[in-house]
Amino acid sequence: MTGVVARAGAVGGGRGAGHPPTGSRWDHLWAVVPFLAVSVLTFHYSPDDALITARYARNVLSGAGLAFNAGVPVEGFSSPLHLALTVGSALLPGGVVLLKMKLMSIVFGVLTCVASVRLVRAVGVPHWAQVVALVAVGASWPLAVSATNGLETSLVAFLTTLLVALLVGGGGERRPGTTAALATALALARPESIGMVLVLALAAAVPGGAGAGRRSAWVLAPLLAVAATTALRLAHFGALLPNTYYAKEEGLLEGLASGARYIRKSQPVWDVLGRPGADASLLVLAALVGVGTVVAWRRRHLVPLPAVVLFQGAFVLRSGGDWMRGARFLAPVIPSITVLVVVGLVAVVGGSVARGRWAPAGLLVAVVLAVTCWPVTSAWSPVWRAGGVDDRTLIENGNSDFDGAFSRLWATAPDQVACLGPGQSAAFSEMGHFGFALPHLQIVDVRGLTDAELARTADAEVRNFYGIVDERWFEPASSVGRVLLERRPEMILSIDSDPQVAPLGGAYRLVRSIEWGWNNPLSVYERADFSCGPAPS
Repeated sequence: MTGVVARAGAVGGGRGAGHPPTGSRWDHLWAVVPFLAVSVLTFHYSPDDALITARYARNVLSGAGLAFNAGVPVEGFSSPLHLALTVGSALLPGGVVLLKMKLMSIVFGVLTCVASVRLVRAVGVPHWAQVVALVAVGASWPLAVSATNGLETSLVAFLTTLLVALLVGGGGERRPGTTAALATALALARPESIGMVLVLALAAAVPGGAGAGRRSAWVLAPLLAVAATTALRLAHFGALLPNTYYAKEEGLLEGLASGARYIRKSQPVWDVLGRPGADASLLVLAALVGVGTVVAWRRRHLVPLPAVVLFQGAFVLRSGGDWMRGARFLAPVIPSITVLVVVGLVAVVGGSVARGRWAPAGLLVAVVLAVTCWPVTSAWSPVWRAGGVDDRTLIENGNSDFDGAFSRLWATAPDQVACLGPGQSAAFSEMGHFGFALPHLQIVDVRGLTDAELARTADAEVRNFYGIVDERWFEPASSVGRVLLERRPEMILSIDSDPQVAPLGGAYRLVRSIEWGWNNPLSVYERADFSCGPAPS
């Protein structure tokens, strides 16, 4: 290790020193081409969560305001900036809402690849190492999957990558206005991003000296923006954070256990080789990231790289990650992780390459590409399986977990309450396509993601990274049961327990039970004093 550290001066030997930015104007293609190729192979993976934001966007445009249910303000979306972009996309012609959201996310994925060129050049590694890093970023399976699900992840990845590139290149001091604008946008892209911005501001000041204050002065703009949006959030929603953060609040130990598993499963070799293969590849990554971090600390101006990676890793461990395929909470720092790995690689094999000993260098490059690109997976969802471009078809063929069972459930569940009219209500756990396809209904979200009362009052033991999962919802005294008896929706759909003939003390009756390919059937209930008529065909 000492010898490796001693060679660290060959990497980024000062701001703009060591290996100056080299390459051609087409270097971005090293990342963009593999990214688009992997995106084609993952495009039709379509969880329905993006349609929660789409329902908000539609309510904003219709005059119903920032509400999931008209007249009930609750912040059930995770990103104010992504909501604004979704409102803009909804104004574009064509009714294919989810398709537009997926394409918008892919555009930000491409921009992330382009920003990665700036990052690898700012670090100051040789051109061969820049190419390795760009190919690895572009071929990243988590980045592609996160860019095709229509959510804000690729937007966050783009803003994070460009901000880190600016800071590594000295932009905090030389271009404070641009840095402040980027940091403000990032702080509005996801609530935890303000923590990332603060960590980056501290990292920018690490080199010390008289310029430390100037290098971090840009942080004032995002702090003011967050203060303003927090005041508006408190005034309008009565909360400090989006509602989803309260609904998903796990205990510390539970979050650490879930987060560790999330990081392991972030590598699709888990699908092929299982946990031992994923753990082995993570050990290789961790070793190279460790070497890269030592180099970054010695060079000081590279400290934003490990700082942003460590922050996001801590967030994943505390939050427990989430349920979606693709490790979207790690995707924003994929370029930074990859560059750290390549910086570590250069420190390890740089001398071998300089002396022409290509065999060990080539082997390590192959290892880095294998574990950093992460393209080895059995979970492909290629675009040609999508079957259509309308919202329901994209969801139904979206290949989401359990051999697509959830995709079919999301697509068909609205049919079960088709008899309900404007002003009536239904309760269910799956809010994406269900809520978007039924704009005329009041929806009781039993996961609590878009329901402030449930998010605040549910017992701690029923909270996890899915939201509120109350398997005893049918008991009147349970977390969800109390709210259902208070709201009295005309119909309840449930996948959280075996069918109950007369749940909630007989206030509801079971009308049908539908097998759909998961543990529990889809149970459909009607209020005891209400009849919806015959089952849908």
